[in-house]
Amino acid sequence: MERNRKTRIIAVASMLIAIITLTIGFAVFSKNLNIQNISATVKANEANFSVKFSRSYKKVDESDVIPGGSMGKYGLDAHIDNSGANPKLTNISMELTDLNEAGVYDQDYYLYIINDGGIDAFLKSIKIANVPGYDKSLVCIASEGTSQKLVDEACKSFEVMVTINDKGIYIKSEGIKHGDGLDTNQSGNYTGITGMKLLKNFGNSHNFNIYYYWTKDLALIDGSFEIKIGDVTVEYSSQDN
Repeated sequence: MERNRKTRIIAVASMLIAIITLTIGFAVFSKNLNIQNISATVKANEANFSVKFSRSYKKVDESDVIPGGSMGKYGLDAHIDNSGANPKLTNISMELTDLNEAGVYDQDYYLYIINDGGIDAFLKSIKIANVPGYDKSLVCIASEGTSQKLVDEACKSFEVMVTINDKGIYIKSEGIKHGDGLDTNQSGNYTGITGMKLLKNFGNSHNFNIYYYWTKDLALIDGSFEIKIGDVTVEYSSQDN
């Protein structure tokens, strides 16, 4: 009988050891399964993405953009603002006095868009805001002593073209159009641009231009006036889609 009791004790102990072993094994197996199912997402360092307006294509130059063209300086110095997520050009304005030759495109602002970051960038959109206090992106304002009525009529003949290489927006007093003739909304959003790559680390640059064009003789205006344009913002992305 003693021998049978010892046999039962040994059998029970063996079962307990087997159960403990299986429990530990299952725990390890479960732990391995949990580890194998963990996924991680690796994101690029956003600090490496950096696109800016610049007066130079070789370095970052944020000094004011002095206007000029074949007919001399007649605009205000525009301001570069690279402090936000997207580069912005502000204070875009043109003062007209004694200009009466119609049908002339004249360059007024010329600068560069550069990539001083470590990631290639692609142009996604050109956006032109409304002039503060107005519901349009282009307005004509008569100087003191000038007839606003005559200026309003002359403003209909003005067209301003904002271009980045071969992509552009035409701004007129009654609205905005893409360079390809497609209508846009009044806020001037030209989106869905593809194929415009800006290489990292100053690998290349995009030319940014603002041109003025007028189709009527301005000699009938009885004084000077100013043309204001809303802030221009360009948006780039790390992907071309």
